[in-house]
Amino acid sequence: VVLALNGGLDSFNVLTPHKSCPLYKSYAKERDDVKLEPDEMLMIDASSSENQPCTSFGVHHKIPIFKEIYEEGLGIFFANTGHLSKPVTKRNYFTETMTQLFSHNTMTQESYIVDAFQINEPRITMLAQRPSSTSTEAW
Repeated sequence: VVLALNGGLDSFNVLTPHKSCPLYKSYAKERDDVKLEPDEMLMIDASSSENQPCTSFGVHHKIPIFKEIYEEGLGIFFANTGHLSKPVTKRNYFTETMTQLFSHNTMTQESYIVDAFQINEPRITMLAQRPSSTSTEAW
C-alpha cells in the first residue's frame, strides 16, 4: 500500500530534519516562515538507516500515525525521490531525458507509471507498508 497524498499536503513539512540534525538549520533557513518548529515535530530514530545525513528526523505532529507506523516497522518513508530513467547532471538533464524535472504535476504523473516515456504503460504499486505486524520479510 502506498499512501500518495496529493493536493494541499506540504511534503517538506511531513518528514523534516530533526532539530538534532545539522541539516535542520539549512531546512529552517530555506523554509523560513513555513518551517516546522522543533515543538511541532515528533522525532523518529533513523540511526539504523544507511547513507542518511541525519540520525533523527521529525514527523509533523498532526500526523502521528506516520510516526507510529514507522516505529512499529510497518512502514517506511521515501523522501527526496524523483523520476529519472538514468543518471543526469545539471548540464545534461535537458538533452538526456524527456522528464520535466521541475514540474510537480509531471513528476507526480510519472511516479505512477512504469515507464514515463510510454504514456499507456500500466500503473505501478510500490510496497510502503507491511501486510501485518507479524511479517518477517525484509523491505
